[in-house]
Amino acid sequence: MKIYRNINKLIPELKKITELIINDLELNSIPMQIFETYRILNRQKELIAKGYSKTLKSKHLIGKAVDFVVFIDGKWSWNYAKYSKYFNKYGEIAEGYGLKWGGRWESFKDYPHIEIK
Repeated sequence: MKIYRNINKLIPELKKITELIINDLELNSIPMQIFETYRILNRQKELIAKGYSKTLKSKHLIGKAVDFVVFIDGKWSWNYAKYSKYFNKYGEIAEGYGLKWGGRWESFKDYPHIEIK
């Protein structure tokens, strides 16, 4: 299933904020990159089946969400326990721009996820 990383698939407001976040991550030496922006419905269903998502109403389906993941030595990592300092700083940066961070959700922690409120 195709994974979209292109920020042009995001709504203009989120695209602009995402560009600022990318810059802030670089300035803070946080090794995170965009893993996914827009999603098609079949991809969302696949993620639900694997337990990585909980909803068919994901904001990824309408270009209002982005997932950033740790990227070190050419490898992606979702390991929050190992890279909590990076994920937490990323969440703090995103919240500073008025976005919701999945790391704050009560029932399902989604540390890579940020979305428009």
